[in-house]
Amino acid sequence: MNRLLLSLSLILTFFFFSCGERKPVGRAADARYLEDGSNKGLVNLDKINAQDFSRAANQLVTDLLASGSLAEAPIQPAILHIGEIRNDTQTYFDTDLLLQGMKRDLLASKRVRISTTAGPEGKIADSYADTVRKELGADGDKQINRPRPYFSLSGKIIEETSRVEKVTQKDFYFLLTLTELNGGTGVWFGRELITKQGSRGAIGF
Repeated sequence: MNRLLLSLSLILTFFFFSCGERKPVGRAADARYLEDGSNKGLVNLDKINAQDFSRAANQLVTDLLASGSLAEAPIQPAILHIGEIRNDTQTYFDTDLLLQGMKRDLLASKRVRISTTAGPEGKIADSYADTVRKELGADGDKQINRPRPYFSLSGKIIEETSRVEKVTQKDFYFLLTLTELNGGTGVWFGRELITKQGSRGAIGF
């Protein structure tokens, strides 16, 4: 009798847990949201992580504003064209992951306006805005303002790899150049280095 009751109890317990709500356990239960730029994010040796883009953008903008180069434009705030930022690393990513944060912070500084309708060979950020401006200009609308950029920002991101025994070091160089268009000369050269070292990826802390 006792064995029968024990068996029934075990069957009912199994049935209850198998039909109830299943919740993830162990590693499957630790997913969480992180703040933008948090140092608690994943750290991959072989790629640039989100916090790396945030750090590079913040440092480059701080350096550019501190240089005073934007103040050289005769009309303030200076008008800036965003040129090509080439990705020379071993992994694909959209360079807007870096540039969008930089553009946001530059605009917030009130020292620059960013042109989205000017670019070489038709490469512009907002084709619709450019089309509307051209149509209004063709109609003789005198309210159309045609300021051209005074500066252009371009650059590239380079990856270098070093290894000693089982330890790998990845150096990611963010190299930017601010060019004054009238003279065609560079007036600011930005450099930010993100270095990672280890034998495998890790979780930030």
